Amino acid sequence: MERYQKSLIRVEYTQNAGVSWRIASIPVSTEASVVCQLTFISPRTGWLVVESSGASEQSDKWIYQTLNGGNTWHLVYRANSDIPRLLAGTSQHLTFRTVTNGFWLVADPILPGISLYETKDGGVHWKRIVVSIPAQYANDDTIDVWGPTFSQNYPDDGVFAVTFYTSDVAPTMQLVVYETKDGGATLRDVKVRNLPSQYGNFILRFFNSSIAALLLNDKLYETTDGGRTWFLNSDLDHWMTQTSYGMDLEFSSRETMWLIINRKPSQKDANTLLLRKVFGEVGWDLTNMNK
Repeated sequence: MERYQKSLIRVEYTQNAGVSWRIASIPVSTEASVVCQLTFISPRTGWLVVESSGASEQSDKWIYQTLNGGNTWHLVYRANSDIPRLLAGTSQHLTFRTVTNGFWLVADPILPGISLYETKDGGVHWKRIVVSIPAQYANDDTIDVWGPTFSQNYPDDGVFAVTFYTSDVAPTMQLVVYETKDGGATLRDVKVRNLPSQYGNFILRFFNSSIAALLLNDKLYETTDGGRTWFLNSDLDHWMTQTSYGMDLEFSSRETMWLIINRKPSQKDANTLLLRKVFGEVGWDLTNMNK
């Protein structure tokens, strides 16, 4: 959890599975206002992304690193409007394959294509990677990008996914999955099977480079081959109304998944549902209901 106090970010962290929490304070510029992401590659090594609240194409960005499990943090990178077109846009996803090699996805409102950047020195310097877009989606808008996610056993193997939006005839969203076998040096799109082309609420989460879950409107799909083939895991129409939408989807383990659903507030219905899915068991369990 992150809180702001003047020019400090207070990061609360635990080293005993949540039994107790400690607080680390990170001095930041007074312009910093948004904590975008917290990612760890090991229990001791992690990175924190902070942005200013300016226009997305001009917002400042800072990356802080910890080498002692969150006790102390140090600044490793800052991007600002004095460096045109470098990491412009809103930070979407930061991931590291090794302690030095990482990837940063940014939603850029001006620069066409997919803004994927790579670092080879732990986040100090970044270079944009050109990602080829399939010809049929060349004129479509990029909506969301997830990943990259790399295999723990084979760190050169990784995947990431992109949704493209088109409204030529009717609004649709297409999922495109890319894979790499050389740590991101080359990326190629693969054919996606058994996933409908629908417009709506997309939430995709990778558990590892093979296993992922996708919430598409009121249906949950799963893949076990890196996004090539999808199958229907469960129908959520029992929990969702026409005005409902998924807010977040996360794995806590290979067997357990959590889903947050926002429902239209009313006197009878809860506004937010927290559901748990245990693979191998039928249906979802309602864990918490807030009115």
